[in-house]
Amino acid sequence: MTNRSHFKELVDKALDKLSELDTLVKINSDKVVILGDLHGDLNSLEKVINDYPPGDWFYIGLGDYVDRGEYQVETLEGVLKLFLQGSMIPLRGNHESYVMNEVYGFMDEALPLLGQGLLNTIMHELFPALPYAALLNDKILLLHGGLAKGLETINDILKLSKHDDEPSNPMAFQILWNDPSDEVKGFVDSPRGIGAYLFGPDVTMDFIKRNNINLIVRGHSYITEGYWKFHDGKVISLFTSSSGPYSLSKPKVMLLSGNILKVIDVNSKKVTDTITL
Repeated sequence: MTNRSHFKELVDKALDKLSELDTLVKINSDKVVILGDLHGDLNSLEKVINDYPPGDWFYIGLGDYVDRGEYQVETLEGVLKLFLQGSMIPLRGNHESYVMNEVYGFMDEALPLLGQGLLNTIMHELFPALPYAALLNDKILLLHGGLAKGLETINDILKLSKHDDEPSNPMAFQILWNDPSDEVKGFVDSPRGIGAYLFGPDVTMDFIKRNNINLIVRGHSYITEGYWKFHDGKVISLFTSSSGPYSLSKPKVMLLSGNILKVIDVNSKKVTDTITL
């Protein structure tokens, strides 16, 4: 059972710590665990923590810690604890927004456990304060959705507000909502709805060359196998949940050790792909 006063203390401390971070976080580490969408999958989160201890590994979360799954409050609690320990940077996903939380389950689960006041603080203060992206070792860009119209350089992300709770800024919205596609050129309207776009390989290649990076890692898409490569392997989509409606998926994480990036099955711990940077 979640302790409301303890959770409030976590949120308050997390807000203080997030106030010190920019909307783009630059990270240098040679032992990193990358988590895709969790959506309340506490079991997968706990298994990853057990297999890859935070004392030995630094974690980056790609967003979507809540909504849809079975243990959303507990999963968010676990993420906040890792963050406060200095072991994780949790990025914002499109489900770290009150607009989504009202529809997809977090509000319903959290309200009786946390109360309206604390829930409002989480949705309107904590979630908007999460960074939009991370740059890992100057070579890997991590974000939830994808590249956005008008995003020319990685440092453009620093111009985004940390207090946009929908978000309403078009670039911020697209970073959380856009998807890669091998079937389009440039930006094309997304089936996800107004304001979101599919972006083609030409967009990715131009951005990677202009910013001198090797790879983009993102979440956002439900992928049964847990990961997928787009744009000649320059964009990797990662999914780390088998909770709720995702019970048939095979959740994956990515491990960076030195210059080797491995895709790992959460349950079997088998390596399913290896990338040399």
